[in-house]
Amino acid sequence: MNSSRSHAMPALPTDSQPSTDDIRIAVVDSEEAREALFRFRYDIYVREMHRPQKHADHARGRLADPLDANAINLVAWQGDRIVGCVRMSFRR
Repeated sequence: MNSSRSHAMPALPTDSQPSTDDIRIAVVDSEEAREALFRFRYDIYVREMHRPQKHADHARGRLADPLDANAINLVAWQGDRIVGCVRMSFRR
């Protein structure tokens, strides 16, 4: 293996760099934010990726599961729209 080979992503031209100025990361700490997160997950995992989900609520278009009970969820907001999320689970 050639150790001098770089595996880094090539830099994008400066005029195409995505802006993160208007993205904020927040802990999901309200029922309204939690419901928005569950709908976002459903949109991504069920509608976009077509992945079967045991805990999907198809009637309400939301995806929550038991791991959420003992987890901290973070959401990336761009304006009033969720653009990403992460769940940190600590125990089952």
